[in-house]
Amino acid sequence: MSLDTTNITLIFRDQVALSTQNISIYQATDGKPILRQGFDAKSGFCSVTLNDSAVTCKIFKSTFNKPDATYDVIVDSNFVISKSLKQPLTGVTKGNWVYYGGVHYKYKIIGVLLIVEYSFSYHNCVFTSLN
Repeated sequence: MSLDTTNITLIFRDQVALSTQNISIYQATDGKPILRQGFDAKSGFCSVTLNDSAVTCKIFKSTFNKPDATYDVIVDSNFVISKSLKQPLTGVTKGNWVYYGGVHYKYKIIGVLLIVEYSFSYHNCVFTSLN
């Protein structure tokens, strides 16, 4: 991920619609998170793309602006709903979508969660970053 990242994209196996909850990006400093950017799904920062199977969110250039910082992206449950099930999807909790030094993702395997460089799968969702 580049420090100039202006979009992040969440790609789902099924078609989704925006719901009511939030996505938040925190910077970790001495273990104390600082909110860098946060918004709800219908704030205008996010749009459904790729035949309703992805959500792309606009990120301020200043959000990931420190090259040696660690960032944590949290997606609340009910950020999106499954179109077929008409039910909210589970979010991404703290520590499961992490950027180190503005360069790559944290490597981690937790149950059904697999994080690899440049993307990871969480239940029915893959998270990626785009410039």
